[in-house]
Amino acid sequence: MQKGGFNPDRLTPAQAAILIGLSEATLNTKRSRGGGIAYFKQGRRVFYRLADLEHYRASRTQRMGKGTGA
Repeated sequence: MQKGGFNPDRLTPAQAAILIGLSEATLNTKRSRGGGIAYFKQGRRVFYRLADLEHYRASRTQRMGKGTGA
């Protein structure tokens, strides 16, 4: 793997923030409060997995049902 490359099993908070449309600060806040997206640490560094980001995004998708408007 080249340095700075894309590894879907080891995304930095900056990469994760871009992929899900949140700021890196929001990810940090959610993580420090015990919520948000699953992550793992290697030493002091925090990483996310693409599958966890996709699951988080899918779990927040809202669908319109009957009688909910337009």
